[in-house]
Amino acid sequence: ITHPKIVSEALSIASTLAVGKQGVANALSRDLAIASSRIAKLPVHVSSESIIKAVKVRIITAPEHHSLVKHASDTATREIFVCSHRISFAGDRPILTPLLAAKKEVPSLAIRIAYGRPSGAMKNREANDVKSSLEEAGLEVVKADDPQIHAKFACWDERDLVVSSLNWLSASSKGEEFSELGVHLQGGTFSTILRQSFDEFYDM
Repeated sequence: ITHPKIVSEALSIASTLAVGKQGVANALSRDLAIASSRIAKLPVHVSSESIIKAVKVRIITAPEHHSLVKHASDTATREIFVCSHRISFAGDRPILTPLLAAKKEVPSLAIRIAYGRPSGAMKNREANDVKSSLEEAGLEVVKADDPQIHAKFACWDERDLVVSSLNWLSASSKGEEFSELGVHLQGGTFSTILRQSFDEFYDM
């Protein structure tokens, strides 16, 4: 991603994070802020051909993650795939509930979740129970632990992909705005490519 607006925004966020808990500016935070400002002023030359092939990109902050899954559940027509390093009881209401509602509303919708291992108070036995109950509801559940998955992403249909720091199935997106960050891509074939790569890697 090289568009000045997105790069500038990413550097601005990095500058904010670089001040640390004390919130005191330092050499690094200032350098990042200066770079952000300079890049934001760079001209952008867009051809008519690039507009037709354009991929929309935006940085998403912590509060936006759960609303995006709700949006996917409301709008997807073919498939939804959510991948998380960890799974715990925390993912039930904000993530699994809208997915289950979407499956009930549109039984033909293919919904798959993948996780590496249980987290927090959840034990392997409880994770297996959750897996069984979701499968009974028509979702496909993959325990991607050989090797253990560390990726965190959500994609739906062909055009939407979110790559994030958030463990979708085990962490809350509430809290500090920049406590979790992701990139939402709309357009292109990134969603399809990522799903195919996962399937090939885990022999699905």
